[in-house]
Amino acid sequence: MCAALIVVLCAPGCARRIGPNPYAVEVNLQPEIRALGSDDLFEREPALERIVSLGPAVLPALEAALLEESVAVQVGVVEALGRIDDPRIVPLLVRTASEVGDVEVRYVALQALGARGDLQAAPVVEAALRDPDPKIRRAAASACVVLCASSTALADLVEGTLQDPWANFVAGRLSLVSILAGRGRAQAEDGRAAIEAMALPVIGGGGLADEEGRAALLASDIGDAAGAESLARLVGDPDNPALRLYAIHALGTVGSGAAVRPLARQLSDPAAAAYACDALNRMANRGVAGARAALRGHAARCPAKPLPPPYRLAS
Repeated sequence: MCAALIVVLCAPGCARRIGPNPYAVEVNLQPEIRALGSDDLFEREPALERIVSLGPAVLPALEAALLEESVAVQVGVVEALGRIDDPRIVPLLVRTASEVGDVEVRYVALQALGARGDLQAAPVVEAALRDPDPKIRRAAASACVVLCASSTALADLVEGTLQDPWANFVAGRLSLVSILAGRGRAQAEDGRAAIEAMALPVIGGGGLADEEGRAALLASDIGDAAGAESLARLVGDPDNPALRLYAIHALGTVGSGAAVRPLARQLSDPAAAAYACDALNRMANRGVAGARAALRGHAARCPAKPLPPPYRLAS
């Protein structure tokens, strides 16, 4: 009986194959990986889609490409990694963000880490807030919204928001607003404390107008009206249109009667009228004297609903 049973199991067509899957096909991804560095979207995007569609099996090839290919290809490789779901990818992105020499590659790696929100990446993101390159600091500032938890990191974020190039201010303020509104209580309190410690002293300190304007905006984000006078001055500044629009919106939250006249002047400016109208409406709802009167003759052209903050403009 035993011998007969063995023969049956080993008979052709019944035996279980041991070893590699006979249906597996080895794929050479070199053409697709090289295409990731192309300037032609019709070449680059299909290659990216094909690589991502193959899933985690492509990780060894992508890791090798990070070591051997051009910067343009490496950037595409990191974008592909950011779209593949596998636990091994976060450590690979962390190494790329911290060890690769090229700024563009590190930049997209930090972006991918921020999009994933895995706390393994928190140390490299927090360290990148102090990187010598402003573009790296900007990527870190964006990733901070989910990956910065320490009080030191939040202080670094506020410092960069005040002093770095304008695009960094936009990224940093977006993160800070989200942290203040939606993160855990400890992070929100640390964010508020950093703004109070680092932004409020800048207001009225006689420093650069741009930095004081940024500080006044951060103060408005925590409901502090200390910078309202600075914001009212910025409303009429034609040299910085983006900062001006931010100031108009912020005055709807913290502006007093002194801001009514500067805002009313903007009601005839097509570039600012909608936000000026919105700010005066919100001031009127807060009971600010003169705000509703300033809207007479303009109410029909005001937005039907409160406008969202213009955080992303001119970024």
